Amino acid sequence: MNARLWKVAVAAKFAGVSYTVSPVTFNVDNMKPEYLNNCHPMGRTPVMQTDEGYIFESCSMMRYLARQDRSNAFLYGRTTFEATQVDMWLDYAMNELQEPGEFFVDKSLGVPCTADDEACSVAKFHEGAAGVEKWLETRTFLAGERMTIADINMAFVVDWTFRLCPDHEVFTKKYKSLFRHYNTVMNHPKTVEVL
Repeated sequence: MNARLWKVAVAAKFAGVSYTVSPVTFNVDNMKPEYLNNCHPMGRTPVMQTDEGYIFESCSMMRYLARQDRSNAFLYGRTTFEATQVDMWLDYAMNELQEPGEFFVDKSLGVPCTADDEACSVAKFHEGAAGVEKWLETRTFLAGERMTIADINMAFVVDWTFRLCPDHEVFTKKYKSLFRHYNTVMNHPKTVEVL
């Protein structure tokens, strides 16, 4: 499984929604016309099959699961305002942290990059992380008083960066609130059970 699938699986666990993972032979099953027409127009994974059809993009899958919440965990917040904050933080994590954070993954895999690309990605990630740090200095969770899909998503978005950043210890000390938040999500018994 990959990080996108892991965070969906954790959201399903919190929501009390059962699921099965069906393997896809990459570059075979996902390139078939029926997959491209019904599952993902670009052949990407993961996708979620529901009784009504397919859903792609991990944050959309998490939103769907939060709306199906059978455990009353309020994964999408307790109010319309909190639900909007959940959406806000889902967008923030993807736009401000995931994109530049993918640099650390690419670098660990030996993907070549220029010094300018590296500097830009690192600076952008630090800018995004500083924003989350400021928000979490006075809060335990991103939206409301309980863990939501925004928290689960944020933890998985920063996971590889925390693991692969060359100056990991400096990074975690600089963003203490974000690191605390990350550990809160990753060490939750439901997350641990899935992982």
